[in-house]
Amino acid sequence: MNRGAMRLEPLRPFGAEVRGWDPAATSAADERFLRDALAVHHVLVLRGHRVPTGAELARLGFVFGPVAPAADLYTGISFDQREILHVSNELDAQGRERGVAGSGAIPWHNDYAFRIDAAKETILEAFRLPADGGPPTCFLDMYAAYDALPDTLRARVDGLIGRHTLHAAGAYASAEGGDDERAARAKQANNDIVYPDDGSGAPHPVVSRHPETGRRALYVSAFVREFDGVASDEGRALLDELLVHADHPSRHYCHHWLPGDLVISDQIGTVHKRGLVRADAGRTMRQMSTLVSV
Repeated sequence: MNRGAMRLEPLRPFGAEVRGWDPAATSAADERFLRDALAVHHVLVLRGHRVPTGAELARLGFVFGPVAPAADLYTGISFDQREILHVSNELDAQGRERGVAGSGAIPWHNDYAFRIDAAKETILEAFRLPADGGPPTCFLDMYAAYDALPDTLRARVDGLIGRHTLHAAGAYASAEGGDDERAARAKQANNDIVYPDDGSGAPHPVVSRHPETGRRALYVSAFVREFDGVASDEGRALLDELLVHADHPSRHYCHHWLPGDLVISDQIGTVHKRGLVRADAGRTMRQMSTLVSV
């Protein structure tokens, strides 16, 4: 599937690479091409373009819907462009991380799932990478995970509500890197950063529909603290079962970053995770998300 200068090559087992995007000249037809491609492939990897300005990157976000006003949601960090969040472990003058979630590993999650208006799409750009490229970001196809649910498990989750909060992810915290790495991350943590999550647990259906395509997806991740009406131990076992079911090679794409890569992902129908970013390996990603009530 091609559109003018843009060329699309499917990835395996899902996703697609797109080349030929021009940050300065995205036409209405180009916008439709990208939206249609994302609906089919769920993850788009844009490569080979020049580095967009902050304004150009923000315009790309608005192709897909209302973009989260990150500068209004987070405090304790500075913004060059109000829609663009820096996911960065590079240090400021006080020796603290400049951006959010800069170091360490992050388990499976949907962006902004800790809010009622969760992410519909996320754009993540490799603005600055360590020499080895850093860890990959892996994605799971949660549409396919829902479609493959055994009948008994599907009956258990249809109509169920999960409560999502960042605080729940501690149960899936990675021990990668050992004590020295954990100590280094703690030392440079920026405790002035306030995340837009009050810890109460945002309710989202375990089986969610994409608001535009209508496709059903399994909407669970390490951010789920509990399920409404389900005892704690039973809920933890259910969540583990669902995540193990979803994480199958046929539904698993890992992206190995190159400088300038720009990945657009459907946040209703995929979850993603990041491997260990070492505290001494400078890495800055530019991130923005569209928001929708899930």
